[in-house]
Amino acid sequence: MEETEAKIQIYFNNVQGFGSKRSYFIQSELAERFNLYIFQETKIKDNEFAKYKSDQGSTGLESILLAYDTPNTYIRGTLLAYNGKDIMVEECANLFDQEFEISAVRVSSKRNFDSFYIFSMYKSPSIHTIPKNDDIFGRFCDFCNGFGGKKILLGDWNISKGRNVIGRDEGRYLKMLEDHCGVKSRFKGPTRGDNQLDYVMSNFDLDCWLEPGLAGADHRAIGCEVDLTYQVEVLPPTWIRKKKAMKIDQLDFV
Repeated sequence: MEETEAKIQIYFNNVQGFGSKRSYFIQSELAERFNLYIFQETKIKDNEFAKYKSDQGSTGLESILLAYDTPNTYIRGTLLAYNGKDIMVEECANLFDQEFEISAVRVSSKRNFDSFYIFSMYKSPSIHTIPKNDDIFGRFCDFCNGFGGKKILLGDWNISKGRNVIGRDEGRYLKMLEDHCGVKSRFKGPTRGDNQLDYVMSNFDLDCWLEPGLAGADHRAIGCEVDLTYQVEVLPPTWIRKKKAMKIDQLDFV
């Protein structure tokens, strides 16, 4: 058996403004620890992306601005950075509304070309009504179900199981994703104060753990490892006779 190891590590954090934290990131060992980074609520505007892209390039990382901070909306901007030596990342689709942002990317290993999708959603804590939350999570389900294969759903969704800020237990939206998208929560624990507001769900096994937030961000980060390693059975060569055997009476003997 031959084994092709391909493990991809992901760092996800709501940074609540990337501008004041970018210098720390590019100079820290954190920029070398993971293969892919997703920073939500970056507050990066469209015309500012060039300088952030240059910063990431100085670390050897490539970057994609999945969403930019948009005035008069709850869209706060999401930045994705990745190590292009190890993986390929393709931006697939986006769904923006004044009250949320959703993006889909396909991540492929350069070692064995196996891949998976990441669906990133940020929903503002200011969305308090039941109809609006029902609509947002329903659209998130429909968006994710438009893709097949391995899926990771993550983001600061500003809901907490057992909490009733909107008039009902917000855990119902996690159950909605489980039932309609075939995913399971892969991390349980407080990510801001005593509440879990940030989530990682997937339709395949996934190791997750808690990490410190970037440069003191008050949201803790979540680390994940996707194991795309697989084994290939190498068979010995097989000899194949391409012509029929000749009958003995068809042979000429000297």
